[in-house]
Amino acid sequence: MDFIPFEQRLGLSSPVIITNAFPESARIGLYYVIDDLLEKNFLHKEYNYDFRYQFINHEIGRLCRDINIVSDAQIHPLLYQMEWVKVYELIERLYLKLESVNKYDINGNFEYEITSIVEVQDYFTKEIKNLMIEEKLGYDFNQGIFMRRGYIQTTKSINKVMSVLTDPKLTKTRAHYMKAIEYFYNMRNSDYENTIKESVCALEASLIALFSPGIAKNFDVAIRKLQGMNTMQAPAPIIESIIKIYGYRNSGSGVAHATDKGQKVSEKEAELIMALTASYITYFYSLLNNNVETEIPF
Repeated sequence: MDFIPFEQRLGLSSPVIITNAFPESARIGLYYVIDDLLEKNFLHKEYNYDFRYQFINHEIGRLCRDINIVSDAQIHPLLYQMEWVKVYELIERLYLKLESVNKYDINGNFEYEITSIVEVQDYFTKEIKNLMIEEKLGYDFNQGIFMRRGYIQTTKSINKVMSVLTDPKLTKTRAHYMKAIEYFYNMRNSDYENTIKESVCALEASLIALFSPGIAKNFDVAIRKLQGMNTMQAPAPIIESIIKIYGYRNSGSGVAHATDKGQKVSEKEAELIMALTASYITYFYSLLNNNVETEIPF
């Protein structure tokens, strides 16, 4: 179970999720995480205290392309000034540099392992996850990589559709859907309009590949031919909902047409459409392949 801070449990903090910054308070928290890792010998450090932060400062300097000499007795001041994206990159680099803790004899020969690298990585991951939650940062940290935090159902839908998209028939579908994922999860510059556009294009491409090329010419008419009660047909409400989503793509502001009078497009709408189209693709694929487990996305 994820750690939930007292303020958030009782609704005393702002519900706003931050996705385009790494605030100073979070950087201070990160400093304490780093210091804790050094104390536990989970990160390389020199035993001379004057060089305690040598490795950390080297990584910060590399990321910021900074060649100024700093005292390695304290953490590089750029930690509090560097671009927010670079802070996330620093954390990912630190994960790759974690070390197991071993016992050596007086001659420097290995005797036994005290803390395994897996245990160290799990500990670091837990601390970073807690920091993300405490600071209301909109990212999750798993296996040393940051991904934008989304709804649980979104993650499930994406995981399911990715297994379906290994089918060679759905190569074009996969290309469109991978673009949607890239647009949505881009930490530096998310593009929600193109997330929706590529998600719906992926759905359209899957229906063309699985059922009929005619869908590309007249979407509404062609897709209604899939409506019915037979094994390889879909109930009317599902068909009508897909038509509405297809229409949303064409009416969303900046999605398929350059207009400022379209429907609202934000992170929430983009994630919803991305999750729904993933579920639809999985659902229709299952109509042709009864061995595929699926969930109707309602």
